[in-house]
Amino acid sequence: MKNRFIVSAALMITGVLLFNPTIIAQTVNKKILGKWKAEFVEQFPKPDSIAPSTISTPANVPEKAQATAQSSKEVKGKPGTEAKSTKKDPAKVIANINRMALNSSLTINPDMTYILKTPKKESKGIYKVKRKGKLVLCKDAITKKTTKIKIVDVTDNTLVIIQNYQIGDLKITLKKVE
Repeated sequence: MKNRFIVSAALMITGVLLFNPTIIAQTVNKKILGKWKAEFVEQFPKPDSIAPSTISTPANVPEKAQATAQSSKEVKGKPGTEAKSTKKDPAKVIANINRMALNSSLTINPDMTYILKTPKKESKGIYKVKRKGKLVLCKDAITKKTTKIKIVDVTDNTLVIIQNYQIGDLKITLKKVE
C-alpha cells in the first residue's frame, strides 16, 4: 500500500514538473538569452496566399460619393491636378523594415531586459515570456508601449518570430551572434 502511494505521488510530481507552463516558459527564456541578428524578413502569410479583398467598384458606389471623392482629389487653385496619395506602397514599407531589421541587433539579458540597437537609436525595455513560451510581451522603458511577438521556433542558434506591423505580419528569422 505504501509503495503504491509513493509511486503515484512520484508520477504526479513528475507530470506536474514536465507539463508546468512556468517551466516550459523558463526553458524558452534560457534559449532566447544572448545577442541576436536578423538573417531575413518575409511577409507572413505570403502575399500570393492571401485571398484578394473585395474592392468596391465605381458601379457599386453611389453617385454622390463618387462626386465627393472626385472633388477631394483636385487641389484647390489647380483644376485637373490630383493630390498626392498618403498611403505608402507596402513593398517599400517591407523593404524599409527589412533593411532596418538586417542592420539592427537584439540583446536579451537574463534580468528580463532587452536592448534593441538600430542604426538611428537604441531602445531598452523589459519582456515577459507567456503562453508556454509561444508569446513574448515587450514593454519599452521610455514610451511604455507594449509589443506582442509570437515565437514560432526556438533552437540554440536560431529564433523565428512573427511580429505584427501596420502592413501585416512579418516573419523574422534571427541568428545568435554570441
